[in-house]
Amino acid sequence: MKARRFGRSRQVATASAVLLVALMAGSSLAGTGDDCPPNPEPGKCYEKVYRPAQYESYVDQALDQSSYQVEERRVLVREAYVERYTVPAVYQTIDEQVLVRPAHTEWKRGILLDRTQMAPGQTRMLPNGEVLCLVDVPAEYRTVTRQVMVSPAHVEQRTIPAEYRTMTEQRPIQSAYRTVTKQRKIRDASFVWQVISCNGGLPARRDR
Repeated sequence: MKARRFGRSRQVATASAVLLVALMAGSSLAGTGDDCPPNPEPGKCYEKVYRPAQYESYVDQALDQSSYQVEERRVLVREAYVERYTVPAVYQTIDEQVLVRPAHTEWKRGILLDRTQMAPGQTRMLPNGEVLCLVDVPAEYRTVTRQVMVSPAHVEQRTIPAEYRTMTEQRPIQSAYRTVTKQRKIRDASFVWQVISCNGGLPARRDR
């Protein structure tokens, strides 16, 4: 004859359920699912308790950067190159005198005051008594404005220097490792069955 009796539940930490199973001597009841303990022994009581995750400590090395220094470096943006360009012609405005009529001599009417002053070849007396004198007429000029080329158009070249940019960056000046203690999980949390006293006392044994 098979029989199941339920004892009183006791609270253990964060236990989610308590199940007491008593089996009569000479009888057996196999557990099915999560509501019964697997392979229960006759005459023992069981309790389903929460078993928290288990962690262990271990030692690791961590980089310790104590301070930094600011460094500047030049980065090439554009290389130097040769540029050719055309220089236009240069002109200058000047004023110059242009000969309109050269110097010459002309016979012009004059007055003879003293016949003894008549110079041969310089004066002449006409039949009507008029006197002609040979006079010098200076050259005649006029001012002309014009442009004179000072230098012709030509091609020149110049070197364009390389272009740089200054960049700033931080670098650690002291780097060392230090020992740190860390934790890692070695077992997940779970619910397990454990044997307890059927009289509500301390557990007879604990299955892990």
